[in-house]
Amino acid sequence: MVRPPKKVIVKFAVRYPLVIVALYLFYRTRWLPFMAIIYGLLVPAGAILIESPFVIRGGLQTSGRDG
Repeated sequence: MVRPPKKVIVKFAVRYPLVIVALYLFYRTRWLPFMAIIYGLLVPAGAILIESPFVIRGGLQTSGRDG
C-alpha cells in the first residue's frame, strides 16, 4: 500500500481549519461583506452543477461506442 507524503496530509489537515479561521476573522472585523465571501466559496459548486450534465452525456456517448 502506497502512503501519501506527510506534506500532502498536512495540507489537507490544515486547509479547512484555516478557512474557518479566516471566515471568522472576516465576520468579526467586517472587513469584507460576510455573505459575499460565502457566496464566493460556493461558486465552484455551481460550476460543478452546470458542468455535470455535459460530463454525464459524454460518458454515456463513450460507453455506447464501446458496447
